[in-house]
Amino acid sequence: MQQALAIAGPVLIRTIETEGDLSPAERDSARLAEGALRDELRGPRLLDETVRARLREARGRGSMVTVLDEGGLDGASEDQIAHVRAQLADVLEGAASDRIYIRTSPNDQAAVTVVGRTADGAEEDTVDLWREIPLPND
Repeated sequence: MQQALAIAGPVLIRTIETEGDLSPAERDSARLAEGALRDELRGPRLLDETVRARLREARGRGSMVTVLDEGGLDGASEDQIAHVRAQLADVLEGAASDRIYIRTSPNDQAAVTVVGRTADGAEEDTVDLWREIPLPND
């Protein structure tokens, strides 16, 4: 909760002070803060400082990012989670998809799946990033 307040607090205060009349730069900061706040609420076990930085960088490049923990790390040790986070940070480094979806699931094959989709003018988006991160054996 402290992390969420640290992210959203300054933006919310500024929004209240200006009655929502934010500059373009402040609106962009608010968008980034909203995404980070959603990450903290929907997938906190996936986050460490490196992953947070990579998510911020991806959003700064214009990617829409969704993080969702659906139980893929349930029962995992701290070492296993640290390994998954390191792998996730590597996958996100330089990812340039229009939309990036990161989700855990209680699947034997992959603890975390990262999917990137980019509009290419066709009827459906192109999948340009697909990575499954297994939960390592201790």
